[in-house]
Amino acid sequence: MTKCDDVDLRRSYGASILAPIIQTAALSLGDFLPTRPLREAILAAQFIIGCGICVKFVGVTWVELRRVVAAGFVYVIVLAILATAFFAFVTALDFGQPVEAFMAVAPPMDRPR
Repeated sequence: MTKCDDVDLRRSYGASILAPIIQTAALSLGDFLPTRPLREAILAAQFIIGCGICVKFVGVTWVELRRVVAAGFVYVIVLAILATAFFAFVTALDFGQPVEAFMAVAPPMDRPR
């Protein structure tokens, strides 16, 4: 028996959303879904999925929440320092223009609709 045989997809992380994702991908690739879903439908689905995820966090204490949020904040600060170092390195050695160097490390932004 291999390790892949031991995996139970019903108990794996994200299993409840796996089947709809696969079905939607197949329908979209088969040109059965030529248009995007309504924005309201997407927002409603995100809300329902979010409620399902939030239910699993019942009983989390403020100490645990504070520790996780602090760790996330430290992670963001470390990434900002690394991005600044990369930006300084690229512009100091004249490998690129300052705007392009900054945009290389900037997070992607959604285009306005």
